[in-house]
Amino acid sequence: IVQLLKEVNMMKAKKLVDSKKIRARMIMLGLRNRDLAKVWGCAEQTVSQKLNGTRPLSLDEANKLAQLLKLSEVEYYAFLFKPKIA
Repeated sequence: IVQLLKEVNMMKAKKLVDSKKIRARMIMLGLRNRDLAKVWGCAEQTVSQKLNGTRPLSLDEANKLAQLLKLSEVEYYAFLFKPKIA
């Protein structure tokens, strides 16, 4: 998991985040962008940009997101490292 965390820290805006899975979990938990904005300390628009992959996601933000969404280690990888298909 340490290696995964290092990779998350190095993520740039490459649409690696699986926004569909994240948004589905947010709906399941009754969370909105504003809830994540409070946790991250940013604007709702910034949350949207980060989840859509137009802005980079920091390690701290990834960890806070995982905690808020109650992700297991396996889910952490699946939600934050969307497989790239040629």
